[in-house]
Amino acid sequence: MPIGDKLSEQKKIKSRLEILKTWMSSFVMGTAAIVMAIILIPSSPKASILNVTIFQTEVVYQVEITDQDESLDLDSLTIVLSNQFVEISKPLEFGMNVGMFDQLSPNTLYSLSVYGSKGFGNERLDIITIKTEDRSGGAIISQTLVETFEWNHHYSIEVLVKDQENLYGDIYLYYAYLYEEELDPVYVSTLILNEREIIELLDVPIYNNIVHLYLEAELLSGGFVVLDELYFAVPFQLETSIYLEHIDQNIIEYSFYPDYSSEQIVTYTFDLYYGKQKVDTKEIIYSRDENVMHTSSTYVSFEKLREASLYHVIVSASYQNPITLRRESIVLLEEDVQTLGDYEIDFQITKVLDSYEVYVYLNDPNHYFQNVSYILYDMTGEFPSYIESMSYGFIPDGDGKYQSFSFNAPNVSSYQMMIRVFNNSEYMIYHIVFDETIKP
Repeated sequence: MPIGDKLSEQKKIKSRLEILKTWMSSFVMGTAAIVMAIILIPSSPKASILNVTIFQTEVVYQVEITDQDESLDLDSLTIVLSNQFVEISKPLEFGMNVGMFDQLSPNTLYSLSVYGSKGFGNERLDIITIKTEDRSGGAIISQTLVETFEWNHHYSIEVLVKDQENLYGDIYLYYAYLYEEELDPVYVSTLILNEREIIELLDVPIYNNIVHLYLEAELLSGGFVVLDELYFAVPFQLETSIYLEHIDQNIIEYSFYPDYSSEQIVTYTFDLYYGKQKVDTKEIIYSRDENVMHTSSTYVSFEKLREASLYHVIVSASYQNPITLRRESIVLLEEDVQTLGDYEIDFQITKVLDSYEVYVYLNDPNHYFQNVSYILYDMTGEFPSYIESMSYGFIPDGDGKYQSFSFNAPNVSSYQMMIRVFNNSEYMIYHIVFDETIKP
């Protein structure tokens, strides 16, 4: 079926925020057999059998498990198909689960139950009764994360189609990636040629979108019918960048960009170790503000450190996973950083009329610094604005090196003046000699 014919269907797709609230309650349309779940426990933790599609010898299920109170043991989660003659179990995990029981007896009653332990033995969290039957239909029977790359996931999707009644013509699997800001997603279709078929999704974006799949058949009698559909979220990840910004004798400083796209309240923790001893901790609690544009980084500094010393830095984040509702902590960065060794700086700044004369002398046996610069910012507005800067190389002088230069004072009512020495090749190695805001 051409994708163009699906435009009316696509326009009905809600925004990502709405889908996050409703995707787990979506239902199988058309000829798929649907059994409503009976919830036996409070909403947290929650285990719901969302959809069941029944065939003569197969039962396909969709189960969602969330655990906001973190009371469930992950290793205890199972789904069990049973009657007086047989009992078959499969493991479950937090979030969305899709699977199938096959080689079942035709026209037979079964109980489908979800079990989990809160520390006092397994409890039945949800149960329905079903009966296998000979019927036409189709189902998405598995979604498997095969591999994760830098920018995308590779998923394997398996579908099952039964057409004993010769009802269907062409059958397609449609899929799209749903984002909060995208109201009209573009669906891609794949023709299903076999009763049981695997479709590879190689380009699923890595950052926090929802995949929508639906299996649609063209009826030989005319029209189309949706046999099954599935929403699932890719594994939650923080879209965070962290960089080592500055090293000198006594300072280690990081710049980092929080995950501006996430709605989660995230606690970022920067731990500094000297040997095995934790010597400092910085904590930042970040919450997205819809009314603020975020383009700048946040700085975290460890100061008054020992020179020429090796430190160990661990940056972690703690948040509530929006898929499982459980608290999670992950390590974003872990590395060793050494402060700089011996050097001495002497400087003199003299204002002469409307200009500054600067002299810098540097004893730098490790040759950390090759240049000196000045930078001027206009501070009269709401935010600093760049005025000018210039860099100069040092002139050797015995065991040391020096440089002198001058520049005009800017013609504004308030300005920041910074003098610093820095390394030519390692941008994070620098020492701020002078940094003041001046109001003439």
